Amino acid sequence: MRANNLGFSVAAALLVLAGFLVPWWPLSVAGVCLLAAFGPAPAALFVALVLDLIYGVPTGFLHVLIFPTVVLALCLVLCRSFIIRHLRDTRLY
Repeated sequence: MRANNLGFSVAAALLVLAGFLVPWWPLSVAGVCLLAAFGPAPAALFVALVLDLIYGVPTGFLHVLIFPTVVLALCLVLCRSFIIRHLRDTRLY
């Protein structure tokens, strides 16, 4: 793991921890997004699953998504893999 990815992973872990300690869930979601965008994919999905289990099922419109943070992390991981694959296949001049 490169140093800049390690720094993003540490920052994401601190954001998730801060969002859990301070009862403000957008910090935790931002940490999961940062981890899904720059960190290892299994770690992002694991942290998202743990956060969904801690916070429970959301109320309102998102109640149909049992694990909304996992769905968000999975979408970001898939987008990252498609973008990386596309950028490796194209020549940037």
